[in-house]
Amino acid sequence: MHVWQVLLVAAAFLATLASVVSVEPFNSYSLALQWPPSVCDPAPWGRECLDDQPERFTIHGLRPQRSNGGPVDPPDAECNNNFIPAEELDILLEREPFYDDLLEFWPNPFNDSIYPLFWSSQWNRHGICSDFRNDPVGYFRTSLDLFTDRFIHLREDVGIEVGESYTLEQVHTNLKETYGVHPQIACNKRNQLWEIRFCYTRLRGGEAPVHIVDCPELSDAEYVCDENDVHLPPAHEPEPEPEPEPEPEPEPEPEPEPEPEPEPEPEPEPEPGTPPPPPRRPPPPPPRRPPPPPPRRPPPPPPRRPPPPPPRRPPPPPPRRPPPPPPRRPPPPPPRRPPPPPPRRPPPPPPRRPPPPPPRRPPPPARRPPPPRRPPRALYTGHSEI
Repeated sequence: MHVWQVLLVAAAFLATLASVVSVEPFNSYSLALQWPPSVCDPAPWGRECLDDQPERFTIHGLRPQRSNGGPVDPPDAECNNNFIPAEELDILLEREPFYDDLLEFWPNPFNDSIYPLFWSSQWNRHGICSDFRNDPVGYFRTSLDLFTDRFIHLREDVGIEVGESYTLEQVHTNLKETYGVHPQIACNKRNQLWEIRFCYTRLRGGEAPVHIVDCPELSDAEYVCDENDVHLPPAHEPEPEPEPEPEPEPEPEPEPEPEPEPEPEPEPEPEPGTPPPPPRRPPPPPPRRPPPPPPRRPPPPPPRRPPPPPPRRPPPPPPRRPPPPPPRRPPPPPPRRPPPPPPRRPPPPPPRRPPPPPPRRPPPPARRPPPPRRPPRALYTGHSEI
């Protein structure tokens, strides 16, 4: 091997070693809460926002992060490949009792027709790198619990009014007085308050984080706020419907012309010798009718207020697909039976005791010797010896 090859291998090894040593540990979580009107002013490139955005902070995501504030994203060694499509994730979460709370507190600000597309993007980027990488239900339940525990009325609790301008120091001070910690504050390009991120200590053993702590400095230079002008924009109001054109006023009817008075008939000449007739009085003029009143114009209609938008119902979920069959797990090994106990040896028999000797009977009394036999007497037969 040439010297330059040795040097190249050594340099690559040292670079790899330096990169490994420089990686900060994954030791905390960031709960990112967003202000939807700021997310959509303007909408990200290629996205379309819904018209009726809520004027309250909602969940953006629960993100694992390093001690320097950097994110833990795929393909980090902490992550796995447990990616879940939006439809499957919706079917999985819809079975849970907290599904309605997800719709309320973790809404999708974009017009993507279905909420789970937003949830799926958070799971596939942050959830698979967390301690819940194999438990999507636990990831969403924990995020929801952290939010509902403290932050449902975040804006009111901190005292930030919509449309008012604050300094960055005022916002930090109010947050510190309310929650006792310094979170991260991020703004969009118009210096509108976009996100507030609260940090939690990572617990060993995969337990849910519960201890809220100060956050490191914001690592995203793109979202740094102006020191002197931070504000919350109001939600976009729908444009009012155009008012209908007023109907043309009816033309007034022409007044009727007065009838001409009839000419008086010539008086006949009086005959001679007849007294002159009394002077004729002109007939009284016909009573003058008052001119008809001008037609009454209808009062202009009151300005039409746009009807309140109907409550937005979540779009119907897509047709349920049967959940994929669970991965086949190998059958559990048969339960180990304890080895049979060693055969019991019968206890050794008790030492045999010799049977007790039979009771000694007293020896029979000694037999008396028979009396000595006397010699037989000679029988007298009556005969003498010859």
